[in-house]
Amino acid sequence: MATGKDQVYFVGVDVGTASARAAVVSTSGKVLSTASHPIQVLSFEGGRYEQSSDDIWDACCCAVTEAVRASNVAVDAIKGIGFDATCSLVIVSDLPLPISKDLHGDVIMWADHRANDVAKEMNATNHPVLKRFGGGISPEMSAAKVAWLARQFASTPVLKHITHLMELPDYLTYRATGNRTTRSLCSLSCKWTYVQGEGWPVDFWKQFDVDFSKPGDVMASKMTNESVLPLPAGHPIAHCISSLTAKQLGLNEETVVAAPLIDAYAVGSATLATPINSDDHPALELLGHRLAVIAGTSTCHIALSRQINFVPGVWGPYTDVILSGFHCAEGGQSATGQLLDHLIKSHPAANDVVREAAATGSNVHIYLNDAIKRMTPERQLPFAALLTETIHVTPDFHGNRSPFADPNMRGTVTGLDLGANVQSLAKLYYAGVLALCYGTKQIIQTMNQNGYEIDSVFLGGGLSKNDLFVESLADVLGMPVVLGGEEEVVLLGSAILAATAYRMASMPSKDAGDALWQSMCEMSAAGRVAQPNQNPQLESFHNRKYAVFLRMYEQQRELRDIMTAETT
Repeated sequence: MATGKDQVYFVGVDVGTASARAAVVSTSGKVLSTASHPIQVLSFEGGRYEQSSDDIWDACCCAVTEAVRASNVAVDAIKGIGFDATCSLVIVSDLPLPISKDLHGDVIMWADHRANDVAKEMNATNHPVLKRFGGGISPEMSAAKVAWLARQFASTPVLKHITHLMELPDYLTYRATGNRTTRSLCSLSCKWTYVQGEGWPVDFWKQFDVDFSKPGDVMASKMTNESVLPLPAGHPIAHCISSLTAKQLGLNEETVVAAPLIDAYAVGSATLATPINSDDHPALELLGHRLAVIAGTSTCHIALSRQINFVPGVWGPYTDVILSGFHCAEGGQSATGQLLDHLIKSHPAANDVVREAAATGSNVHIYLNDAIKRMTPERQLPFAALLTETIHVTPDFHGNRSPFADPNMRGTVTGLDLGANVQSLAKLYYAGVLALCYGTKQIIQTMNQNGYEIDSVFLGGGLSKNDLFVESLADVLGMPVVLGGEEEVVLLGSAILAATAYRMASMPSKDAGDALWQSMCEMSAAGRVAQPNQNPQLESFHNRKYAVFLRMYEQQRELRDIMTAETT
């Protein structure tokens, strides 16, 4: 790649739950500028969450144009654009919104659980493909949502007006290029049941009114357009930016568009090559010891292995979705940053904390972290975590994604009192932070019992900016938690895809996996490393509190069994 006066740059775009963000990034991985634009979320009873695809695309255009303008980089120097997004289902149709009384938006969001019953039916088949999803399809996956659509609108004219069904990352590259025939291998493998090297599980889908063996099948054609080409991450898409998109984004038509990733996997591309305490990037063989964690509204845990490892309650293995020759596993927690916000807002002192944080120019999390720092010496405690000795939380307020794969599991809090002051809220918030850390420990233990050897965590997402969470995670796990040299690791990940596409377009014979790994190494740098506290008292405390955490799950199952038992 060129340097000096011929330096080239890339744009990374990340579409999260509530905003679209963009960054201009150099070939060394330095983020020059960022911009963000909000996205509207429509929420309804019954765990239904929707968005508008046009609203999402408009937000992307606003974010990109603002980021490019703020970077002071000449448009001609921007050579590639990469996208990542949440794993939401986009319904492309010629119908105005609302599509129907059951669909106000044309995007069914990742958090939407309307397909819970269909997911249960899918899992009851015990089909071999379910092994690649931790033993069961989640209602958050597009596979379940597609089957729900097929049933919901089977006898209505709505299906005739739906032309394509796409994962949101693929929809963004479709809008950028006008190319409807490509999908990312990541989207199809991780959320749609496509298996690299094998294709679609035809007999599985026939049970849910989708027949891939039948030419022109209504639903299969909408899922695949009958000519879908699954592309590996970072592979250049056949078309560059369309003339319309170039105007919308403020970029040149020659800008190369990269095959996208789901947001969690983009964090993997941005972090898994990060050196620890040196300038040396890891050997490929050591990637099985690393876990990429994107902790934001929800949390995803991404690990790679040369071996095919089936892990109960952990999605995967997905072959070649990040790097060629590696199998990817994805654990997750459905509500993390969202959980902390919920705990805060539901407490009587919430308004006081919001007001006082604003008065000090801080945010609520930093304000509560500072309160915890003050409370520890005031109460003459040897370490801050003792503030949570009598209050315990399990974090599954929106179901358990890993390791139980149980969307009906619910969060619990024990040890509440009548406290209504800031100190009471700080303890509840801290207990919530620790619950998230214990949940990640539980996922790592399950993965390590099934073929992985994870001994370090590489953290990105909004919660990576929360010092209390970062330090607690290192203490609970007993392993280093590594932050990248750039805070915006998700945006860096999508920019790495853009760099890979530009590299491959310049050298057509380059293998996608090799090109991506080279970009990952060139553009990722070490930042802060949080090492676990070696205090034996603190270690003992966390071991005991973790034992309580596990026991609370047992108790929840016992209570659920009591309440669902038949009355005699």
